[in-house]
Amino acid sequence: MGQAIEPATEDEPGDGHVAEIVQGRNVIIWPEHDEPGTKYAEDVAKLAHEAGTASVSVVDVPDDFPKNGA
Repeated sequence: MGQAIEPATEDEPGDGHVAEIVQGRNVIIWPEHDEPGTKYAEDVAKLAHEAGTASVSVVDVPDDFPKNGA
């Protein structure tokens, strides 16, 4: 079974303890549904890959999903 990791804030994308947790795991990132959230998710996906994850996927949030702050 998977392990949920507390969501990161947009202020702390490179927290070292998260790198230790994700190493060797399959990671799925659900971004906030806005442009900054999408950009941040892409940055986190890159960092997760560099940390040695087995795989990284970013959810493609459906267009009809409520926007962040809506």
